[in-house]
Amino acid sequence: MDPGSNFADRSAALDRLWDYSQPAASEARFRAMLATERDPEYRAEVFTQVARAQGLQQKFTEALQTLDEVDHSLTP
Repeated sequence: MDPGSNFADRSAALDRLWDYSQPAASEARFRAMLATERDPEYRAEVFTQVARAQGLQQKFTEALQTLDEVDHSLTP
């Protein structure tokens, strides 16, 4: 499988979960996705979308905490 197509598929899946007029609902969908996703790199990407949704809700402290968790989960 072409690695680029996997990236495109994953990006499209995240795009489908977004409703920018309803960031709380989008956050809930991303969190539901995390319940079943096991790939650590993709989980990190989903968490960045959680943080983005939190930011759109003006939950800036929570968004920064979410991004800090992502940062700590990454391995060099």
